[in-house]
Amino acid sequence: MSTELTAKVCHEVNRVLTEFVKDVPVQASWEASSEDMRTSCISGVLLVQNTPNITAADLHAEWMKQRLEAGWTCGLIKSDTHKTHPALSPYEELPEGTKLKDKVFRAIVKAMVSGEE
Repeated sequence: MSTELTAKVCHEVNRVLTEFVKDVPVQASWEASSEDMRTSCISGVLLVQNTPNITAADLHAEWMKQRLEAGWTCGLIKSDTHKTHPALSPYEELPEGTKLKDKVFRAIVKAMVSGEE
């Protein structure tokens, strides 16, 4: 399965979870998402594929590092315009619903990779 298809599945499941846990505003579909959003998701997929024992906390830390390096800051609301996101906090401080998204993302990538064998 292609990395982009895996990223698309992760993204779409993340959209559903975001709505369910009332995390941040639900992002657009894969096709309507910004290139930045798609690139970030693909980067996460590659990280899990290349680091099989990565934890959800480590995955979050890497996402956070990339966002901070791109000029994002922690904010009360997610805003692409202002580059703010409430999940730009250490994993331990995140609400359980937000942690769940990292766990599910990792599980999807691992399942799709193992399905190739």
